[in-house]
Amino acid sequence: MISEKALEKRKAYQAKWRKENKEYFVKWAKENPESRKKSRIKFYKNNKEQQNRETLECFKNNPWCRHYDAARTRCTNPKSERYYRYGARGIEFKLTREEVKELWFRDKAYGMKQASIDRIDNDGHYEFNNCRFLELSENLSKSNKERVRK
Repeated sequence: MISEKALEKRKAYQAKWRKENKEYFVKWAKENPESRKKSRIKFYKNNKEQQNRETLECFKNNPWCRHYDAARTRCTNPKSERYYRYGARGIEFKLTREEVKELWFRDKAYGMKQASIDRIDNDGHYEFNNCRFLELSENLSKSNKERVRK
């Protein structure tokens, strides 16, 4: 495994090489579109792995990250099993991690047995003014009451 110092040195060398050989690189990319495509895929795969590491680190240290990630996935990922109830209905996720963290402490979710993020207006988006943390049992009973009313 490469040490971080060696990795930084390699990256610096690569950046210097790219800067000095920019014309060559542009010409090569035009002449070799398949190779360029493969290198681009490799870059994005490595970048995705870095994002996954950051997300796992966030999950370990910050309990609100799970709620952030789950709600964002429900609204943005068509492969999510609950997408049809959120993203497909037009509900957008407009919160940042910092806002979810602020909600977490505002609603004292750290003291709850099972915290759950809830939208005050069921047809509204996930926005700071429309969200709060509740106990999971309260949130479930709230949704059951709404189903009975309709």
